[in-house]
Amino acid sequence: MKSIEKTEQAAGLSMKFAFLSLCLLWLAFPNTAETYTIKHGNVSGQTWPADTYLITSGLLVDGHTTLTIEAGAVVKFQHDLKIMVYGTLAANGTAANNVVFTSMDDDAYGETIPESDGSPEPGDWLGIILQGPYG
Repeated sequence: MKSIEKTEQAAGLSMKFAFLSLCLLWLAFPNTAETYTIKHGNVSGQTWPADTYLITSGLLVDGHTTLTIEAGAVVKFQHDLKIMVYGTLAANGTAANNVVFTSMDDDAYGETIPESDGSPEPGDWLGIILQGPYG
């Protein structure tokens, strides 16, 4: 009977230890899920609702297509990137609910990007290049 009690006590301690270990891991590594959307490449024909977007490589909008960005969207660029627009870029912001294009280092708008240094500088990103339609 005593060996059964000792086994039950050991199992109870193991469960408590496992629970405590999980709690400590959760505290040490809180949920750091990205709360922004990553975009790159050809974005022709897309509509982006209000959210924060991180541009991780150059963007292209083909001729005779539209990229629509809804009011409240914040578009953040990694360094030295741009949007090449051969079609239409429709940024549908309002005076009360802008569309913001900015550096990934700009923590004043949208979600903070983990790699941000918090100090946006002129020239961090290369801009929006409007080329007009082709084809």
